[in-house]
Parts: sequence; C-alpha cells; structure tokens
Amino acid sequence: MAPDLVQEFIAAFHAEINRQRREEYAARGSKEAELASVKRKLGGLVDAIAEGLRAPDLFAKATGADAHHPHLL
Repeated sequence: MAPDLVQEFIAAFHAEINRQRREEYAARGSKEAELASVKRKLGGLVDAIAEGLRAPDLFAKATGADAHHPHLL
C-alpha cells in the first residue's frame, strides 16, 4: 500500500470517529436534560400524592377524570 493513501485513510477515519463522538455527546446532553425534566415532574407527583392529592385539578389528572365534571370526581 502507498503510505500517502494510508495516511489519508487514517486522517479520514479519525475525522469520522470524532464527528460521531460529537453527535453522541450532543444526543447524550439532550437525553440527560429530558431525564432531569421527567425526574422533576415525578418528584412533583410524588409530593402531591404524599399530600393527599388535595387539589381537584391534580386529582382529576391522576385519576383521568375531568375536573370540569365534578360528578365524575
């Protein structure tokens, strides 16, 4: 094999690996932000359950009932 072709292949290979790593890191950051959001929402739900679901709108969301139809609650 020609040394210049090997050098070109190695450079292209490294460039592609680095591109893929950048994409993976960006995707990971997005997923970590999404996970943090879900954890916050879950924490709020757990707090609401611990407090007895006193708010009618929250109770309606938790049970699937419509808060605008009190007879369903």
